[in-house]
Amino acid sequence: MNDYSIFVLSTGEEIVYEEGDKQFCFEVRLSQAPIQLFVGRYWTDSPPVVFSELTEPERHRIIPRLVAYLGSHGDEVELIWKAFHQT
Repeated sequence: MNDYSIFVLSTGEEIVYEEGDKQFCFEVRLSQAPIQLFVGRYWTDSPPVVFSELTEPERHRIIPRLVAYLGSHGDEVELIWKAFHQT
């Protein structure tokens, strides 16, 4: 059994990674080829939206899992670094 879950919201523009009691939301563009995954910052589902940076261990654990999930049907995934301070 996995200790995390991943799902894409119906709009196709947000991917959610849940691990324990933490939630990480990222921008994603499923309509693009390759699929675009915006990494470097995340937000939680709790309003107001406040951006946070992934820690080094979180980056090494979460990003490969998101890429594997998005690419599980043979799609190519492009990582786009979106800095913490960008909107």
